[in-house]
Amino acid sequence: MKLSINWLNSYFKHTPDWDNVLHKLTMAGIEVEDIQADDNDKIIELKITPNRGDALSVLGLLREIKVLSGLEYTKPAQNIDFKSNINDKMGIEVIAPEACPNYYTLIIKNINNKAVLPGEILNSLAASGIKSISPIVDITNYVMLELGQPLHAFDLKKVGNRLTVRFARENEKLHLLADINAVLLANTLLICDSKDQPAAIAGVMGGLNSGVGQATTDIVLESAFFVPEVITGKTKYYGINSDSAYRYERGVDPHLQNLAIKYAASLIAKYCGGEIGQIACNITQIKPIRINISYARINRLIGVDITADMVNDILSKLGFIIDHVDTNKSVTVTVPSHRFDINIKEDIIEEIARVYGYDNIVAQMPVTQYSMGTGGADKEYALKNKLVNLGYSEIIGYAFLEDKLETLFGVFDQTPVRLQNPIANMGVMRTSLIADLVKVLKYNLNRGHKRLRIFEFARVFHGETQELQPLRLSGLIYGNYTNPNWSGNNRLVDFYDLRNDLEILLYGLGEIKVVACTDNPIFHSGRCAKILLHNQPVGVLGQLHPKYKTEFDLPELPYVFELDIDYIINQTPYVVFKEVSKFQKVIRDLAFLIEAKIGVGNVLDTILNANIPYLIAANVFDIYQGDKLADIKLNNNAVKSVAINFLFQGNKTLSDEEINISMDQIQQCIQENFTIQFRVNN
Repeated sequence: MKLSINWLNSYFKHTPDWDNVLHKLTMAGIEVEDIQADDNDKIIELKITPNRGDALSVLGLLREIKVLSGLEYTKPAQNIDFKSNINDKMGIEVIAPEACPNYYTLIIKNINNKAVLPGEILNSLAASGIKSISPIVDITNYVMLELGQPLHAFDLKKVGNRLTVRFARENEKLHLLADINAVLLANTLLICDSKDQPAAIAGVMGGLNSGVGQATTDIVLESAFFVPEVITGKTKYYGINSDSAYRYERGVDPHLQNLAIKYAASLIAKYCGGEIGQIACNITQIKPIRINISYARINRLIGVDITADMVNDILSKLGFIIDHVDTNKSVTVTVPSHRFDINIKEDIIEEIARVYGYDNIVAQMPVTQYSMGTGGADKEYALKNKLVNLGYSEIIGYAFLEDKLETLFGVFDQTPVRLQNPIANMGVMRTSLIADLVKVLKYNLNRGHKRLRIFEFARVFHGETQELQPLRLSGLIYGNYTNPNWSGNNRLVDFYDLRNDLEILLYGLGEIKVVACTDNPIFHSGRCAKILLHNQPVGVLGQLHPKYKTEFDLPELPYVFELDIDYIINQTPYVVFKEVSKFQKVIRDLAFLIEAKIGVGNVLDTILNANIPYLIAANVFDIYQGDKLADIKLNNNAVKSVAINFLFQGNKTLSDEEINISMDQIQQCIQENFTIQFRVNN
């Protein structure tokens, strides 16, 4: 919002110290983004947060200045010279009072719509970035800027003697002032003329065929209170800009409509002439919000001791009505109608802290008493903590995603939930977390980072109900295994690095298996596996498909995983304790040829499940498949050479004979289950 300093000066008896005032506004949450010199004036640009619709006007800003600086001001729209001198009265019907609780209209006839408005009005509009259109429209915009109440003027001869407020019907259309032919949504609130034809989108924009033109002499002014939910998103859907909608979306004072329409009428009569009719209105009593809050709660949440008298003083300055004070215990207040954003106790506490001054609140380390529990939150924290200890950094991505990225990385058999009002081209809710990981990877690569370990813990959306929004934990590793060092050991991360991290992450939750899979289009078909916990699929890990290397211009392909957390955190952790043998371990190796299509993991599982005496571990240390084996076939299939290291240990010193017996059993187990050819036989 932009405002002229000269305009603001006109409300004060003495010119304020604007450097001090603007600093206090910024520190209290109404940030001064820019100050520009303009001839003998200065234009300030303010960043108003979405919850502070009350501050989108001169009146709202004056209130803030008084609260923060103690400066008294002349309230706008005082001593209005409003007189009705004709009996004309608009017929109105509000069919949707839940969307439009207050609706005021006023007929003004025989207006000179070619009159020239005073320079202070035109200069104030120009400084605020609003183009002068015509005297009538300029005055409605001026009142909106000064009081915060949007107004609209219809050409009386075009709309007739009756206006109706209702929601749009199917396939209704309206040619807007922005020269857009809008096909109206059923949830769009309309102002309709005497023939029940759409004349305006309520609170957003009028129709081209009902608007005020140079030839207009008779008008009907509209001043209304529309609930924010009805206006929100309409400008974006219809592709238009609207200062009125910008304010209605954030909340307008529901007690301001009568004052605003009288003020606008008095200005029109003063500068454009005309005869003022009778006000017609439909009013719904809006119950004010009353809140009781204890002083102890205020001080506990803010973190400082503010006296009860100071709290009451701050609230009074902010416009709250002090209904009851229970001495030094609590206060009951009525929220002012212009503070649309105050609904709960925490809102009031935030206001007290803001006015008290954030810079007056001394930073202190919190004191808390906490006992470890076994709930889901504790388990989630434990998983996150493990990943952090493994060198991962947590990211927080948007739940929304661009359609292209959802197509590339979404669950391939899942239809995403679409947004009615896409945000920054993000039109769907994500079905997987992997896309956000890749976006962060690309962001870091563009900034010179060549090694990355990241994870995200969040919900994905497979539907609009809670049970279709499961928790997922997804991670990504990329680049060198370690940072560059003098040893020169700078190999790239691989599948087994990620698998090892996941085994550490899930350790103690039950039996973990990693099974090769080739049916996931996101992953490299030869470097992808499903993760099983208690033989239940709980996730997937692997290297991204080579197609993404070109798509995202990646020097190397990252390895990623995604886990179903809802299942994992419901597992009861357990740890098995075993006595550590004090006797020597024995190591033997075995190498053999096997069909290339057979997974080595299947061989290891078969051996380890055979209960071989004294065998405590088996690890693959070499796999070869190349030209030297091209002439060898097993069952007419290509082969690969596999070498496995076996570790034996018992509760006694093992003899060579005992080890040989165990090795014979291992060979027999392999021969019985697979077609092989031994190369070394120990």
